[in-house]
Amino acid sequence: MKRVSSAILFSAVIFSLSFIFLSGCDKFPFNKTKAPAEEPKVETKGTPVAKVNNSVITLEDLNAEVEAFNAYVPADKPSEKIDTRDKKIAYLKNEMVRKSLLAQAAKDRGLERKEDV
Repeated sequence: MKRVSSAILFSAVIFSLSFIFLSGCDKFPFNKTKAPAEEPKVETKGTPVAKVNNSVITLEDLNAEVEAFNAYVPADKPSEKIDTRDKKIAYLKNEMVRKSLLAQAAKDRGLERKEDV
């Protein structure tokens, strides 16, 4: 009886060790991790300042938006104008990145194909 149990124990140890060694091999399909999908290259015209998922915000876009924003600031509140680098960065983070995320979410849902949107 002792020989049978030791033979079973020995074969179980050999089987588990071989499984451990084989599971480290990357040739087996159960051990493969999926490589991250490569992002498509986006051609930009201008100096990129931010990348939001697959879209790029350029410096030219940022400057155009800042000029448009400053045009609508009332004359009696000049402190609200974007005139410093920190204010421009804050506008980029808080407004332009959010707009880009909303546009991408709408595109993912297919809202650009609807006429009423």
